[in-house]
Amino acid sequence: MFDAHDVFDLLFAPGHTTDWWVNLDGEDNKKTKGRFLVDTLSAWLKERHHDSGQGRERMQHFFSSHAQSRMDRRFDGVGVEEKVIELKYNKLLDGALGGSLVWVLGGRPKDIAQGNAAAIGLCVTKGSARMSAALANAIIPAIVAVQQENAHVIFVHGGSGDRWPKNLGTRDPLPPWLSEIAEPTTWDLDPPSHPDAEALEQVERPAAMKLFEKRPCFIEQVGPNGKRVAVASWSNQWQMLDVGLTLRGLGYAAVKVFYSGSQKLVPAGKGVEQNVRAAMKLKFGIVLDWGVALD
Repeated sequence: MFDAHDVFDLLFAPGHTTDWWVNLDGEDNKKTKGRFLVDTLSAWLKERHHDSGQGRERMQHFFSSHAQSRMDRRFDGVGVEEKVIELKYNKLLDGALGGSLVWVLGGRPKDIAQGNAAAIGLCVTKGSARMSAALANAIIPAIVAVQQENAHVIFVHGGSGDRWPKNLGTRDPLPPWLSEIAEPTTWDLDPPSHPDAEALEQVERPAAMKLFEKRPCFIEQVGPNGKRVAVASWSNQWQMLDVGLTLRGLGYAAVKVFYSGSQKLVPAGKGVEQNVRAAMKLKFGIVLDWGVALD
């Protein structure tokens, strides 16, 4: 049985015949050339372990029963998501974090026990400006927090192949190509305020302010315990997890995120949405409201 460390070690084992990160371009399910997971990792796995990972069930059934609702690859209980990104907030909200969390919190196939579920989100940068200090201070604690759930986001420099973190679960200094600062103000999210999260269940959709000067999405309030809480809206059901975690990284004790997209959401009937919602509230103090009843 593979675990996250096995897959991580294979990703970055010395002696590979190709610098896979150099040729990555675009989404796994939209491109057919230059894809590491398609052309390289799967071949290594098949050669060494007689299982390429391509034929394994990887549907996540998160408001969808379509092929788009899946991890790029699965190796035993480890889901792997591959992204080529810029280090900007709206580009980072591209599934590596949210998709990985959905996998470990409820979206994994039923033959995977929760204790065996893990996810790795590979974020390969291509000529991208590094994260601002404000963004690093918000998003790095969120990434560190989800490591406790065995969901790991790994940044890879698309030219040199340098990576952060160097090993799963470590708190290595942020390299200069990744961030303007060498480490965030704090590595850890503050403990969530569950009474405030409970109170947020009754809060209605807000007017909006801007997050990282990109687009309207949240307002600040004071919860019943006198702590700062945030109420947000976002147009993508997956990215709502990332938004909530980032707001927690900004220091809010609890967060509620409303779905504001134009697509009507319908639960896929596998219980994934309920599991994800319950876990995000319990573990992170984040209330997710997709505007539909979850049976």
